[in-house]
Order: sequence, then structure tokens, then C-alpha cells
Amino acid sequence: MLEIRGVTRRFGEFVAVDQLNLTVQAGEFFTLLGPSGCGKTTLLRLLAGFDQPDAGQILLDGQDLTALPPERRPIHTIFQSYALFPHLTVADNVGFALRMAGVPKAEIRRRVAEQLEAVHLSGLAERYPAALSGGQRQRVAVARALINRPRILLLDEPLAALDLKLREQMQLELVRLQREVGIAFVYVTHDQAEALALSQRVAVMNRGRIEQVDPPRQLYARPRNRFVADFIGSCNLLEAEVRAVEGRRLRLAVAGIGELAVPREVDAVPGQRGALALRPEQLRLSAADSAEPDEVAVEGCIDSHLYLGHTTAYRVRTAGGVQLEVQRANGAPGLAEWLETGAPARVSWPWDAGRFLPE
Repeated sequence: MLEIRGVTRRFGEFVAVDQLNLTVQAGEFFTLLGPSGCGKTTLLRLLAGFDQPDAGQILLDGQDLTALPPERRPIHTIFQSYALFPHLTVADNVGFALRMAGVPKAEIRRRVAEQLEAVHLSGLAERYPAALSGGQRQRVAVARALINRPRILLLDEPLAALDLKLREQMQLELVRLQREVGIAFVYVTHDQAEALALSQRVAVMNRGRIEQVDPPRQLYARPRNRFVADFIGSCNLLEAEVRAVEGRRLRLAVAGIGELAVPREVDAVPGQRGALALRPEQLRLSAADSAEPDEVAVEGCIDSHLYLGHTTAYRVRTAGGVQLEVQRANGAPGLAEWLETGAPARVSWPWDAGRFLPE
């Protein structure tokens, strides 16, 4: 439905969006994820029409939107503040755009009632924003954005200012609303967990470019490069070199660990350098000589640990001098002996848990 072709936006010498290509499907919850300054908000402004690209096209159903002003695009934006009018009731906030467009009052009342019912706010039409909860204000902002029946809803970090518990509640609310209204959401965030929880697909951005576009599980389990692996969740990244290609396996020489095998998921040749990526939750802490068959195992000692409630994150320094993070559920048995800093430990993992990421 939405196609971005070779879009570039410069601010002087700084390239905020760099020859970017991207597609968004109809009815999709699509997230732009990346660190501050990666270009995701600039791209959102280009989609909304608040800014113009220096090169490229933005197409919606094949129609070029690049030269259209914001008010003529079938696209609406919800900002972090929601931007509700405090002196207007819920119904008046939702119907504001229709009044400005000169829509007859009877038609406004009908469409406002219809939209409030869609977001489950029918009984709050006469309340003011100050009397609403955070979730209710969010739903008012969504209803106001949907009143003109846009094809796409853009959301610029709308949950960033909320505390953790409320943010989790609002995430569930957003997913439910998006499924019910059935239009495409393009969501901007720097929060990796939020992107993985909400989205059908995620585009990871860095320095104005797309590093990877995939569903959340694919993005987490099979990152394409170091940036994605490091940015999405926690990841151990160790310097590695391909020693041999053995059918469906790559044999790597890994700094501080030695030689080991990983699945062959990329084209690689002997001598090629890169990184071994290991997710902390895939590693196992155990007593000496307790590795399972076909596992990689290294000896070391506990450098530090961080209690996180449902898990504990252990830092283990191996005999080769590298540090590995291991996350272990606190309900798991046999951990008392490993809680002290300096205690010996063995870290092991299935051979196919690692990923080779070329440079």
C-alpha cells in the first residue's frame, strides 16, 4: 500500500534519511525502530507531509504523495502529547476536524458517535481531557485521527512519557485498536521491547538507512549484522574468523574461546572475519563437567551478577579472558553456589545457538 522509493533528506551536510526504500502493507502494524538521530522521526514527518524529501518518492496505492500538503494526504499523525484541546469535550475534540471542514452538524454527531463507539468511549462524550485516564486520552487521540477515515495512522513515540506499567497497558490497547479499525499503523519508537511487542514487522534504522526489516521473532533470532544484534535486546558479540565451511556448518575461531561450529546461515569463506552472536538466555550456567552432548562449553568464573526479579544476569569471565552475559531464571534449581563473585562456573550452549555475523 505504502511505498517509499529512494527517499533522501539532508540538513546541510547531515544526511538524516539516506536513499531509503521501504514498503508497508495495508492493515499492517509497522514500526520504525532505532536510536536517537537515526532518521525515524524525519521519515515520519516526510510521510505526513510536514517536510519534503530532497530526492525520491512516497507512493500510496500507486499515487505520488511527495508534493501533496499534509491536509490533502489520507494520513494522520498522533504525537507523544496527544495534543487534545483541554477546553473541548471528548466529542468536540473528536469532531474538531469535521467542524473546520464545514461538515453539517447532524453528520458530525453521527460520525463522532460512530467513532467513539469504535474506541469504546461512547459514555464519555461530554467529559473533558483532564477527567480522563491516560488510556482514555490515547483513545480520544486515535478516534480524532480516524474521524476522516485515513489510510494510514502515524504514531510518533506516543507512549514514551508513560511509566512502565501504564505503558504496557497502553501497548495492549494500541494493538487491540489497530486490529479493530483495520488500518495501517506506522509507529516510531526507540524502545526495542515495545517494537517487538507491538509490531507485525519492524524496520531497524541506523544513520538514515534500513539495517533490517523483519517480523519481531526473525529480527531477534536472526539479526543480519552486529548493529541489529546489539540494538535488539542483549547479545554477546565475540570477534570471530571463519576457519572452514563444513556443509551446513561454519567452523569459527572465536577470540578467548577457541574453535566451535555454528549453523551456516550466510555465505562465508575461510578467513572471513565477523562476530559470533549469542543471546544470554540461550547460555547455561552449570557445574564443571556437566555439558550435554553436542554443546559448546567454556570454563570461567563469575565476574558480577545483577538481580532483575524474574531473572539474574550473570557476567562470567572465561579462562580466555572474554566476558559472557548469561541470563538465568531465578526459579531454576542449583544456583545458590554460583551467586558469589569469583565462584567457578561453566557456560555452555547448543552448537546451533550461535550466529555468525560477517563484518
